[in-house]
Amino acid sequence: NMPEINGLDMIKEAKSIIPNCKFIILSGYREFTYMQEALRLGAFEYLLKPSNVEHICEVVKRAVMELKYQSDYQMEINKLRKNFEESIPILKEKLLYDVIYQININEEDINENFKLYGMDMSQFLMMVIELDGDIKQKEPYQRKLEQLGLIKTVEELFNDIYQVEKVILNNEQIAFVIYPIEGKPFIEESVHQKLGSIQSLIKSCFDFTVTIAISTLGKDVNELYHKFQECKKALSYRFYMGQGSIILYGDLSSFYQKQDEQSLFGGLDNELCNAIK
Repeated sequence: NMPEINGLDMIKEAKSIIPNCKFIILSGYREFTYMQEALRLGAFEYLLKPSNVEHICEVVKRAVMELKYQSDYQMEINKLRKNFEESIPILKEKLLYDVIYQININEEDINENFKLYGMDMSQFLMMVIELDGDIKQKEPYQRKLEQLGLIKTVEELFNDIYQVEKVILNNEQIAFVIYPIEGKPFIEESVHQKLGSIQSLIKSCFDFTVTIAISTLGKDVNELYHKFQECKKALSYRFYMGQGSIILYGDLSSFYQKQDEQSLFGGLDNELCNAIK
């Protein structure tokens, strides 16, 4: 019987402004339907007049405790969410590492995690970059600086048009998975065109050279392992193509065609092909 608005309508409007507030109703209405509607709207407690001060204070204290619990819980959830978001780059790298080395082969688990981290691998290229030079002659600190410089260069060159995920394989090699930002087209040639820029920037800024191997286009998460193998095979050509090369597996694929078992070489075809290469 409040003027202009009744208690139930007030609850509706107040909840739209402060969703987590608590409502304690002190009313002379004893009708079951009124109580039922109040509880449906989320009233914390429904007290009937007359009600003593001690009882009212007890209800208010419980409401305050519940609000505090909810506030603390939400703070903890926000803290966990922040920690999770800060850990995503590490979790992504671990996931990719496990997939390309087939440590994790559970397809359902892999797909679920890729979806969780927002990585759409419906189209991607894998690139493995190897630092040239004798790794044994370099100090560990210098090697780490070179790796960080390389990662930063690749991310800055691609991040404006593509998503880039890194996987540090060892002291000499870093793998990158390049895939489109949601809603944008993916053009292989645009990736290939930036490979020379990567080498130029690395040489001019950090004074070392790199060899780059890049796979053919991948179209599914399950192809990550195979695209990684393509990059590894392409890198095996560095010995005779020279350091500082850019090696596209697509240009070399004919070298990896399997020979017929009844071939003239009688099983020695692999040795012969390797010797010729």
